[in-house]
Amino acid sequence: PDSETLVMAVLHHLPVDKEVRVLDLGTGTGCLVITLLAERILWKGVAVDQSFAALQMARRNAASLQVTDRLDFVQSCWGNEINQTFDLVISNPPYIATEDIAALSDDVKNFDPVEALDGGVDGLEAYRTIINGLPRLLSAGGMVCFEIGMGQADAVCAMLQKGNFENILRFKDLSGIERVLLAKYR
Repeated sequence: PDSETLVMAVLHHLPVDKEVRVLDLGTGTGCLVITLLAERILWKGVAVDQSFAALQMARRNAASLQVTDRLDFVQSCWGNEINQTFDLVISNPPYIATEDIAALSDDVKNFDPVEALDGGVDGLEAYRTIINGLPRLLSAGGMVCFEIGMGQADAVCAMLQKGNFENILRFKDLSGIERVLLAKYR
């Protein structure tokens, strides 16, 4: 449901009838960018992950939904090797504080690699890194859309504002928790 919230926010706020170039940072299984491309036939994307295994899984998933002709895969840490700009950057980065990982339910901590969960001391490290890199990755007027952890909306909004983003929209998940942020780069 959290990922669905991000996908719905993007689909409702970006154009249906024009090409949108999407960069998915920390793509994992690719569920975000693959779903967007399956829903919008004019859109194209790049899926980035530091894990080769994750990219292989994302490739298989993209093939199953027949979007591989519009999706490239790049092994990179938060897009450091990307040298192009995008209309939209999406990410569901690790946002669990390091000390909270041990308390996660077994179906989470025993399924996902720790790198996909551990957001550093305060759970916000990946957001800092990504937001700092966005000026070179976004085209003029481009947008970013993040999935965030419970209670992180204000902190990530403050980072976005400091990073020259405006029109920040907040979206709640099915449980009423602020789970997604969408912002436009000035």
